[in-house]
Amino acid sequence: MRAPLSRHPGRPGHRHAPDGRPPWAAFGSFVLAAAATLGLGGPAAAELPTTGLPTVDVVPDSRFAAFPPVWNCSSHSGFVSWQDQHWVDGRPTADDFAECTVQVAVQPNSTYALSASVRGPYVFVGTRGTDTGGETVMAWSNDPEWNGLTAEVSTGPHTTSLTVYFHGWYGQEWYEVRQVSLVGPGHPRSSPATPCASQSSAGPSSAAPASTPGTARPPQPAATPSPGSTENDTWPPNTAWPSPDPSPDTSPPRSCPAGS
Repeated sequence: MRAPLSRHPGRPGHRHAPDGRPPWAAFGSFVLAAAATLGLGGPAAAELPTTGLPTVDVVPDSRFAAFPPVWNCSSHSGFVSWQDQHWVDGRPTADDFAECTVQVAVQPNSTYALSASVRGPYVFVGTRGTDTGGETVMAWSNDPEWNGLTAEVSTGPHTTSLTVYFHGWYGQEWYEVRQVSLVGPGHPRSSPATPCASQSSAGPSSAAPASTPGTARPPQPAATPSPGSTENDTWPPNTAWPSPDPSPDTSPPRSCPAGS
């Protein structure tokens, strides 16, 4: 007679779920599903959401070809068109540094690349924002030849617009800007209207310049010191000036449409 099988006390026989899997397998599947739901599934779950927008230049009319202009400039700055090229000519005075500004739409928590092509004494390019310190940046140069300026702009969590600006400095000579761009995530825009080479918008002088961008500058007026003080002839206090990027913008300007 065969002896009955014995079982160790406290060790019940193995039981299986209705689908044939042991109970711990079903519990493990539940744990994995919960981890995925809570974002604990590894590096992929830690990725930040993206805007899903293409990288574009969010500055409307970054090469000053639109007519009427979209930039808001002081009375000491003017738009010039000459031989299919377009630029802004600024003439600072003792109490006006000939600034131009434009509002641009941006995305929150995003990074943008600011760039400009400028020449002249003490030309400043930058952005102004109100959310974070990374929104207010500036670059400058002091070069009689065309040169490039660059800076990085970081928007805050609530920012949807910034002010892009450029200007010269009080009492200095003329400056010129032929391109200002802010590149990052945004909605594509249609190209602005392009005036023909024979058209020139009203600026500091209605006469066509004796030279075009890239050639020798016309004679400049002497710098005018601030009347009775030197306040406007010195840099603002406690300001750290970034170094300019020496690479110029050499891309060709837009030309007029055929038959215009």
